[in-house]
Amino acid sequence: MLSAAESIQKNKDYTLASWVAQGAWNPIPIVRGEGVYIYDANDKRYIDWSSQLVNVNIGHSHPHVVKAIQEQVAKLCYVEPSFATEPRGRLG
Repeated sequence: MLSAAESIQKNKDYTLASWVAQGAWNPIPIVRGEGVYIYDANDKRYIDWSSQLVNVNIGHSHPHVVKAIQEQVAKLCYVEPSFATEPRGRLG
């Protein structure tokens, strides 16, 4: 597992951040989420005001979502878009 400092440096070296000048980016190393909160490497809690750009509006680590993901991953992780799958049909 990477240390917080290593995680920050690798993110700065190999990824792009939106809405910030890359040279000025000083990311917080988030390691987990629960409900409306995200936690850094020191277990400091932050309120996730943006719901991660509105894609986790049910909250982080919601038990129903975690269970559904685990069940689907056990069956099929991914198949490219030219194939039909039940989840894609239901959610698409």
